[in-house]
Amino acid sequence: MIPLYFDPGTGALIVQFLAAAVAGVLLFYRTVVHKIKSVFGIKNKAEDDLMDDTILRKISNKWKTQEDFFI
Repeated sequence: MIPLYFDPGTGALIVQFLAAAVAGVLLFYRTVVHKIKSVFGIKNKAEDDLMDDTILRKISNKWKTQEDFFI
């Protein structure tokens, strides 16, 4: 006969295992999709906007001096 008793520690371990497995699968999927897209040169619009030089210039021009930073 197989004992079917799960104490709270075992239950927490099972929940943690399931959460880690789901997170691992999602991150693996995202990495594979990103690599496939990079091979074909496909980019999302959000990725292009994230590192746009004009946005970075606007941010750096806003805080030119230390006095402006502490206002």
